[in-house]
Amino acid sequence: MRHFIYLLFSLCGCSLLAFAVEDNTEVSSKNNRKEELQEKNKKPVHFQDPAVASNTASASDQADFAPAVFPNYFGFIPENEALALMNKSIASVLSRLQIPYIDPAQPTNADGSPRIKKDVFFITLEGIIKRVDPGAKVYISGGVVRSILGYVYKKLYHEHQRALVEAVNMSDVDMKALVQNTFDRIIDGRSRKEEPIMLHDSYSQLPAKDIDMLTALGIGNDLDILVKFSNNFTGNKKAIMDEATDFINSAEHALGLRDDTSSLKKSIVPIGDVKDYDTQVGTDRSGKNAVTQGGSSLDWLAFPVSVASGNTMLMPTDYQEIMKHFMKGQLDYIQSPTTPTPDKQTIRGLRALLELPFLNYTANGFEIIKAELEALIAKGSISFLAQEQIGKMIRNARFEGAKNRFSSSIPGLSADSIEGLVHQMAAKHSSAKIPEFMVKNDPALRHGIDKGGFAKAGILMPVDAFIKNHTDNGILYHGTPDFTNVLNMIRNGMMLSIDKKQGIAAYGRGVYTDQTRSTAESYTQNTGVVLELKVQEKGLRVLDWQTARKNLEIISLFDIKGALSNEKVDMIFEKLASDYDIDIIITRFPLIQNAAAITLPKKSRDILKLQIQHVENNLNAHMQNELKPAIEAREIIQCFNYLHPKGKCVKFSSLLGIAISENTKQQATALLLRYLQQRNASSLRYEHDVADAVYSMILSRGKKDWNTQEDKEIYATALKVYKKYIEDCNKNKSVSDELVASIIALKNAGITVFPGDLENLIPVLDKVTNINKIIETIQELQKEADLQILSEDIKDVITLLESGAITPEIKQTLKSLKEKTGIAISVDVLQTFIPVLDQVTDIGKIIETIQELQEKTGIAISVDHLQTLIPVLDQVTDIGKIIETIQELQKEAGLQILSKDIQDVITLLESGAITPEIKQTLKSLKEKTGIAISVDNLQTFIPVLDQVTDIGKIIETIQELQEKTGIAISGDGLTWIVSVLDQVTDIDYIIEKIQSLKEKTGIAISGNQLTWIIPVLGKVTDIDYIIETIRDLKKEGCISSDFISNDLNPLKRLFLLLDKVQNKKKVTKNISKLREAGVEIIDHALARLVPVLDKVTNINEVASRIARLLKAGISISNGNLNDLIPVLDKVTNIDEIIEKLNTLPPAEKDTLLNKKNGLTNFLVQHSQESATKERADGVTEGDTVASVK
Repeated sequence: MRHFIYLLFSLCGCSLLAFAVEDNTEVSSKNNRKEELQEKNKKPVHFQDPAVASNTASASDQADFAPAVFPNYFGFIPENEALALMNKSIASVLSRLQIPYIDPAQPTNADGSPRIKKDVFFITLEGIIKRVDPGAKVYISGGVVRSILGYVYKKLYHEHQRALVEAVNMSDVDMKALVQNTFDRIIDGRSRKEEPIMLHDSYSQLPAKDIDMLTALGIGNDLDILVKFSNNFTGNKKAIMDEATDFINSAEHALGLRDDTSSLKKSIVPIGDVKDYDTQVGTDRSGKNAVTQGGSSLDWLAFPVSVASGNTMLMPTDYQEIMKHFMKGQLDYIQSPTTPTPDKQTIRGLRALLELPFLNYTANGFEIIKAELEALIAKGSISFLAQEQIGKMIRNARFEGAKNRFSSSIPGLSADSIEGLVHQMAAKHSSAKIPEFMVKNDPALRHGIDKGGFAKAGILMPVDAFIKNHTDNGILYHGTPDFTNVLNMIRNGMMLSIDKKQGIAAYGRGVYTDQTRSTAESYTQNTGVVLELKVQEKGLRVLDWQTARKNLEIISLFDIKGALSNEKVDMIFEKLASDYDIDIIITRFPLIQNAAAITLPKKSRDILKLQIQHVENNLNAHMQNELKPAIEAREIIQCFNYLHPKGKCVKFSSLLGIAISENTKQQATALLLRYLQQRNASSLRYEHDVADAVYSMILSRGKKDWNTQEDKEIYATALKVYKKYIEDCNKNKSVSDELVASIIALKNAGITVFPGDLENLIPVLDKVTNINKIIETIQELQKEADLQILSEDIKDVITLLESGAITPEIKQTLKSLKEKTGIAISVDVLQTFIPVLDQVTDIGKIIETIQELQEKTGIAISVDHLQTLIPVLDQVTDIGKIIETIQELQKEAGLQILSKDIQDVITLLESGAITPEIKQTLKSLKEKTGIAISVDNLQTFIPVLDQVTDIGKIIETIQELQEKTGIAISGDGLTWIVSVLDQVTDIDYIIEKIQSLKEKTGIAISGNQLTWIIPVLGKVTDIDYIIETIRDLKKEGCISSDFISNDLNPLKRLFLLLDKVQNKKKVTKNISKLREAGVEIIDHALARLVPVLDKVTNINEVASRIARLLKAGISISNGNLNDLIPVLDKVTNIDEIIEKLNTLPPAEKDTLLNKKNGLTNFLVQHSQESATKERADGVTEGDTVASVK
């Protein structure tokens, strides 16, 4: 009855609304809305719209990147109300979260299978802790709090987008009511359609909706829990936290997923990280308390898991403003006491900006993280832990990477903004690249606007034609190799493919799909999934590129000329999507440009179920085919993973409530055995995919995991197949069972062995006496010393270990080096490193020196420079003094020291080459000119300083040069500039002429060009003529910007050539005549022509002859003009020669004209023939052109 009344009210409401909109005023308002949107499209949109966001001025200054509006919804209601509603919302989310765990009261079902529950997770966890310490408080913390705050913001954002679709004008949206109503729905656990129904004087509410773990929590993150023990508790805190951790991890353990390291696992079952509140973010600051380490203050928040532990956000005592900052759209970032700041911390501090994109840093926080990002950009590399944070940031971002806020593919970012700095970091470190996502733009928000008039002009493809010819009944397929990618897509959207920037995009920018499942399946790499994407037909704008690119309007709009580069196509596609609302572009494939054009499955369960159904269909087809066709590795891996009892996805399926019948599992087992038998009967020399499949499915588990009779047969056959593969790779030479076991043992230990390295590895493994001991040592070195071992290195490592070269002392040295300096060495380095260690007196002291060097100077020492640095450090007498001097030079002189430079700097300092006078010179140079030199520059700079007469005066000259001419001088060319300036007697004259060159020609001399322009200005006889001539030539289009800026200084050559010209006006006049005749003269061709044109006797005749050649269809090479013009200056029978040239066979003519000076030689030859004929006819020699050469 309650539901009937609710439905009745809903229907009545809809009917009333339907009648209400049939009003002329409403239609007029819609037209106004259309005009408003058209006007809005012309204006830039700020990242946090100041009209709706409550950010500070300092925060909005940070946000140069502006793809979309992310309002601060919390600013529309009073702060205290917003805080209270946020607390209630988080409590509601926690109470409804579905997190799998094993019921402690009844761990197994009647059949012995694990009894998995999902509700009241946090109350159960809290009960386990309070049972021992009744006064304890339990909190979610860190990334968990941040994720739930992001979930709440997402709800508000989506509600706002719906309201904008429904509103006639933006101002019609009551933002305060929208925020309050959305908060109410979150707190009550209602969807948008489930409004409470008033019955008499009270509200009756539909049951609160459960929340999937993936929806509100992070993807692939730990479940961070903090326990605040009661003050008088004296029990074993560690034991309680261990028990709580075991409870959180109970589902993982029961399902046998402990060895699974995928993010998928962490997104379906929780992995616990339980810590003591006081030592982590509380008052105990003695250890590694997160608050004392600095970073994003948002990571220090904690929220009670239930009302038994509290009902408000908990913040560190000295940071009680965190949530108030948050409600204002601000995020504080605190200085780290560690120098330099760990990379991981800086990257982690960025994550909130993609999860909660309305946030910006406080003014102080911005300056701190800006400095840290600049330091990261300057580093040689970023740490592995920082790279992990990049991955987490990408996985857990919302709203298509906050509408691509940090995307490395977006141009035009200010270098000083956070977005610009992240872009620079990605350009320097490829591992820090943030991908560009396909942005979602709801067609309903277009309100019928036909951008560019494409629909009216008939450029768009009819939607029904697209559905019929390019989809599978409205479905498109997209393949991805990893199920984790699917989880990312559900939360954050799909990544674009962009040529040379992101993925492979041979047919243009977009998300690649196909109308056939098999094509998409080829991109899953046998282990991934195929997504079924439902096309959203309403308002869809589709463009067939092959047809559209021939359309005159498109050609004109995008200046299409001839063949298009991939880069140009990508630029056009991006413009079509962003400026003209194109949703799908058809090339060879349908390329999705707008995420709103398709519907992604919303739940991981739905995707997994579809994949299982597809694999099951394939299995049935194989089992029913009496011919027993060959089974591909891709098919058997999919069958095993999704349907076999030991397949990893089968366990996830069980957890998500997807049933796989016993018959299906038996058929999957039978097909697996058939596959192994087929492969054992064939050659496996190049069948690497077969070996990988057999190992990953069967051998990686070990014999003990295959214990039934059928299992044993599968394992034994798999072992035969793998042995056959190794023998085939070993040029059909037999190998022992022990050697096969050794290779499997290496792979089981996570030591990668590539097929190409097997042949060289086998002889080494044959001599190993104890493979388990070797593996144990390798794992120890990998874990504790982070030894970098590639597949090709395994034979060398084993050889070193077998020979005893890696002694316990060397192992300890490698561990100490990693622990104290963070330096992990590779096997290549290790082989040359060991002899170096034998020669130094105290390696422990040297490692401490390296640690001190890194900490105090901020120089990250690379492993590549270690073996040459260590002997240098071994000879140092006073490292403290050297470090002090390096710090002084870095701070006061801006000396740029890289890892490769350290040994050179130390050598210079030890030798006394860097005298107090030189230090003072470097400081003065930095202070007065801003020039900071590198160590490479320094080594060439020091000898020059001994030769100049007055370095102080030269520095003042450089300062004057920079200030008056605007030329930026860097350290790279400083040595030469100093040498040149030492010879200058009149710097004012030089400056005046450089300024004149810039004013009259627009040519701005670079710092590198100063080394030639200064001597040239002192040599030329008439610089004003040269400047005026260059001005005229530049106006004529004869000098390009590339010619001017070329490091090889062709401009210098032009200066010197013009200085030798006899007739000052003749050169530019002659060039104009040639250009009028149709000759393109530019850059290097111009430089070569200057002396030629100075000597031409009759330019009018030359121009006329060139014009006749061109009119006859004879092309003239720009580069051959300097040889051609003297000939044309003498030739008199040009029409006769043209006629002879055109009588040549086409192929012969083309060969002649394409040959260097081919046309010139032809003219000379036939001019001579004509002269000879004229002499024979009695013409005097003075009238001939016989002398033409």
